[in-house]
Amino acid sequence: MKLQITNYELRIIKPVFNLCLSVFLCGIFSFVQAQNDGSQQNQTGKAGTFAIVNARIVTVSGGVIENGTLVIRNGKIEAVGATVSVPSGAEQIDAKGLSVYPGMIDAGTNLGLAEVGQGAPATIDVAETGDMNANAKAILGINPHSSHVNVTRVNGITTVLSMPQGGVISGQSAIINLNGSTQNEMAVVPLFGLVIN
Repeated sequence: MKLQITNYELRIIKPVFNLCLSVFLCGIFSFVQAQNDGSQQNQTGKAGTFAIVNARIVTVSGGVIENGTLVIRNGKIEAVGATVSVPSGAEQIDAKGLSVYPGMIDAGTNLGLAEVGQGAPATIDVAETGDMNANAKAILGINPHSSHVNVTRVNGITTVLSMPQGGVISGQSAIINLNGSTQNEMAVVPLFGLVIN
């Protein structure tokens, strides 16, 4: 017995099949996404020793080193210079034609205090109600798991002055590093200064 499907039946079956497939795939992707609890978001890179070689290195206070080497051991800079030798066992990264810069500081932002909504209402902790909020502390509102923190850090800004906004006296600003999974780990100067508009 041969099964024959008419054009009418095909026009009905095809959209139903596509809908079922879409629902199934959405369910699978939702399950996979739910398995990511965000705990890896603020983790540092892999441990070990790395040497960035043949780079143009812009230092904080020593000028520019052409064709220099930067050695990083377990996340800390160990050596920088034109005559630095690569330690044995170090993973070499050839940066010929590239520049290496120290982390930059953004001295006026509300980073970590505002979020982009993703389905649920967004948190916006940049402003307290009222005009006089000297008691408001930015460090207490910082979200270490903010996607903004990671994007900013990846783009070379490693430290920020995060300031509350609004009112005449907005509250206490905080200087934070953009690495850490808690507010205390991120805090460089938790109560830096009073923001007055």
